[in-house]
Amino acid sequence: MRVTIPYKPRDLSVHERLEAARFSVVAAHRRYGKTVLAVNHTIKGALTCNKPRGSFAYVAPFRNQAKAVAWDYLKYYTSPIPGRTVNESELSIMLPNGARIRIYGADNPDSLRGLYFDGVVLDEVADMKPEVWGEIIQPALADREGWALFIGTPHGINLFSELYYRALERQQKGDPLWCAMSFPVTGTTSLPPADVASLRAELSENAWRQEMLCDFTASSDDILIPLPDVLEAEARQLAWDDVGGMPVILGVDVARFGADSSVIVRRQGLKADGPVVMRGLDNMQLADRVAAAIMEHRPHAVFIDAGHGGRDPGTIHNDVIERNITLDIALRRGRLLEDNGLEVIYSRRKDVAVSLRDRTGKANQAGADLFVSIHVNAHEDRGINGFETYYLDISRDPRAVRVASQENARNDRNLGEVQKILSDGMLTARQYESRRLATDIQKQSLARLKRRGYTVRDNGTRAAPFIVLLGARMPCVLVEVGYCSNPHEARNLLDARYRMILAEGLAEGILSYSDRVRQNRTAQNSLTPPASGAM
Repeated sequence: MRVTIPYKPRDLSVHERLEAARFSVVAAHRRYGKTVLAVNHTIKGALTCNKPRGSFAYVAPFRNQAKAVAWDYLKYYTSPIPGRTVNESELSIMLPNGARIRIYGADNPDSLRGLYFDGVVLDEVADMKPEVWGEIIQPALADREGWALFIGTPHGINLFSELYYRALERQQKGDPLWCAMSFPVTGTTSLPPADVASLRAELSENAWRQEMLCDFTASSDDILIPLPDVLEAEARQLAWDDVGGMPVILGVDVARFGADSSVIVRRQGLKADGPVVMRGLDNMQLADRVAAAIMEHRPHAVFIDAGHGGRDPGTIHNDVIERNITLDIALRRGRLLEDNGLEVIYSRRKDVAVSLRDRTGKANQAGADLFVSIHVNAHEDRGINGFETYYLDISRDPRAVRVASQENARNDRNLGEVQKILSDGMLTARQYESRRLATDIQKQSLARLKRRGYTVRDNGTRAAPFIVLLGARMPCVLVEVGYCSNPHEARNLLDARYRMILAEGLAEGILSYSDRVRQNRTAQNSLTPPASGAM
């Protein structure tokens, strides 16, 4: 059956670009017609959806607002569709193919929790809380690989500007998943020239630039450096060689009075983090926040995760039970770190089961600065051996993917889902810090083993999508201390002296990383007194 919708797009290429991308951000001037565009994009998506029980949403900052701007359009443009049903109380429309389109308000985020979506429009994103997207909508799209369309008119620096510049950056790098489009009034024919001239005369310069020219920076009168340049610098990806070992610099802009804000910005070498904006603080309160920011970048609390445990024994080969080995090494390493002035938090101190999500949840709740998970590897080929350290990222390395799949097997998230989450939002400074931590642990551990007379294969550091690392808010790594499927390494792992040396090497790696960050420790760290039998 052929259905004709009473909609004539001004520019068909816009819809073609929207349909080609998964995440699209459209900044358009007032009265451009972005709501009509978004509604019809949603209707087409729902009509052509071949998944069972298709689910689509139109979300505005408030439900009444969403109803006012989109509901009548949604009913009008779907009216020619035979068999469509309208539910006025739910603000939903059911199509003959079983797909449903529903109106929501971001002011009631609980109404969106626990749902799944094949497509979502977020209108006036600038007025939404960031968690609506990051914690609710984005996960709801993951299972069915749903799309998202963000539309709005710029309104300063907020979630909308962040999404726009993210999409623009990824689009420029050739990422087909993201699309960014801007429609200033000077580049469209949506408004008659007389109306444009009238608005130009009536609006202030800032209002004109923001509302009609789609300028995200127009809300600031005294910008020294254009905001796009700042955001580009913030998003720049640098190798650790570009920043490692350089001092951390905190820049502080102190508020003067009234609505002015104080700002703290952290920079290390050429890499800068996003600004921390504070309002309503007196000088003493600001001084306290600056002091806290200084201490924040000095690692002092380490979360040690002993892999597996309880009903989950991990891998078992050659009399080695992974859960026992990881716990022993974790406790030994923890004592060494505590002797060197670091606070240690454990995922477990005895043989009990802990879910993968609970491990990172506990680390986040405790405010840990580093997360290190200990595991024992295995392989069908008994000849495979060696020590390797992983950090969280997307991976196409078959070996890394195999190890991640093995460790993720007891979780409800599959590897593909984790890869999608990483591709959508994990390209942050934390990855670089995790990579550096992994490098230090790998280097120092092998050096310690070599000094004690053990020759261990260096399998290097690798990126892999481990679920146990996914939720960590701090630099995080997973260490595979050896292959118990290899008879020689299994014998070593059963030796208490060898496990002590492993613990020493792991601790030295953590302290080496801490040295680099804190800039106030010596390059060498004495872990245990010379009289120790393990030394």
